[in-house]
Amino acid sequence: MEIGILSDTHISPNMNFSDLYDQLTKAFSEVELILHAGDVTNVQFITALEQIAPVEGVIGNLDDNSIHERFSPFVKIEIEQKKIGIMHQMPVYSFVTQEMLDILVTGHTHVPIIKEYFEQNHGFLHLNPGSPTQPRAPPLNTRYKVQRKALATVIVLELTQDISSAYIVTLR
Repeated sequence: MEIGILSDTHISPNMNFSDLYDQLTKAFSEVELILHAGDVTNVQFITALEQIAPVEGVIGNLDDNSIHERFSPFVKIEIEQKKIGIMHQMPVYSFVTQEMLDILVTGHTHVPIIKEYFEQNHGFLHLNPGSPTQPRAPPLNTRYKVQRKALATVIVLELTQDISSAYIVTLR
């Protein structure tokens, strides 16, 4: 199963999001589900995303009542025998182990992350898709003095019973 992941879209009430929608339609052309990790800020955007695939999402710190009526602060789903948790901000490690999550999807930082954690006999994959509308650059690589650019990004996650793979998709 292929899953599209995004966060921090920050769609203002009068914003024309048709260009973003077109880009997401291409990036998520094969997905069967979309996960939104908060800060949607416009419930009409979720309605539009549902034309691509069903949407599961959570409340971000800037979401209003229209999003609060639709989503909760934490969602846990199981797909292909993998427990996936979605929340806006990164929780403490003990929360992830308590919930027995295999994959944790967060947002909030606007910086894309694909990172594996393993500690005390429990490991999980952390995915943060960054932001397709207000991206932030990853921190400066001080070892090699490499400055990184802020790029509009989402993540595509491919799940099977045996293998999970995730990749960052850069939007134009």
